Amino acid sequence: MYQTNTVSVSNGVFAPLDINPEAKPMNIKILLRSAFHSLAKHPLRSLLTTLGIIIGITAIIAVTSIGQGAKYKVQQSIEKLGSNFIIVLGGESKSFSQRRGGGAQVTLKTSDYKAIVDECEYIYQASPGIQAPVRCIVEGTNWQTIMGGTYPNYTEIRNWPIAHGENFTDNDVRSATKVAILGNTVSQQLFGTTNPLGKTIRIKNIPFKIIGMLSEKGKRPDGTDEDDIVIAPFTTVQRKIVGARKFSAIIMSATTKQHIGKATQQVRDILRQKHRLTPTDTEDF
Repeated sequence: MYQTNTVSVSNGVFAPLDINPEAKPMNIKILLRSAFHSLAKHPLRSLLTTLGIIIGITAIIAVTSIGQGAKYKVQQSIEKLGSNFIIVLGGESKSFSQRRGGGAQVTLKTSDYKAIVDECEYIYQASPGIQAPVRCIVEGTNWQTIMGGTYPNYTEIRNWPIAHGENFTDNDVRSATKVAILGNTVSQQLFGTTNPLGKTIRIKNIPFKIIGMLSEKGKRPDGTDEDDIVIAPFTTVQRKIVGARKFSAIIMSATTKQHIGKATQQVRDILRQKHRLTPTDTEDF
C-alpha cells in the first residue's frame, strides 16, 4: 500500500496525497516533446539563446587556446636560450663610480668564474663570455656583426649544435688560436651559397680560419637575429679583439630545471661575498 499524507486546500478540506517511493520519473519522450514544442513556439528566442551559448563557448575556447599558445611560445623562446640557462652580466661598482665620477662599467673577474665553477653544486657547466661589435671582411665583401668569445662548452650550454665542421677546443682557448665559427646569417652575407669551411675572414685586420658553422637558431622575441654572430675562443677575442682582460658575462646551465632557483641563489651569494658587498649594498652584477 502507499503511504499517505494530508495537505490543506483552499476550501479547508484535507485531501490525501499519495507518496510512492517507487514512482517512475517522467518519460524522456514527454520531456523531449515538451522541449521541442517550446522551441517551435518561440523560434527567435530559441535562436538567440542558442547563438549566445555558441558565442560564449567559442569565446572561452578561443581565449584558452590563445593563452596556451602564448605560454608555449614563451616557453619555446626561453628554451632557445639554452639548457637550464643562467647568465650573469657585469655591473657597476659603487666605489669605482665614486672614484671616477660615476657611470663606468666594471667587468666580472676570473676569480668570480672560478669560484662559481668550484663552489656551486647546482651549476652544471659555465663559460666566461665577452663580445664586441666587429666588421668581417672577405674578398671585398664585408658585414657588421657581433663577435663572441667563449669556451667550447658554450654551444652545449646554449643548446646550439655545430651544423657543419667542428667546434674549437680547450687547447684553442689556451693558445688563443685564430679560429672562428659562423652563424648562419654571417655565412650567407659573406659567402652566399659557398661553403665557408676552411676559408679565412679578416676582423680588425686579423685573419680567422672558419672551422665550423652553427645550426640556425632564428630570432629572439625582441627581434634580435641570433644567427648574426661569430664565435671564437674566449682568449682570442679577449686579447686580440677587445684588448683587455675582462669578462662581459658568465654563461651557465643549472644541473636541472628544478635547480635553477637554487643555482641562481648560490651564484648570487658567492658573487656578493667575492665583491665584498654588505647586506645593504646594491649588487654590482
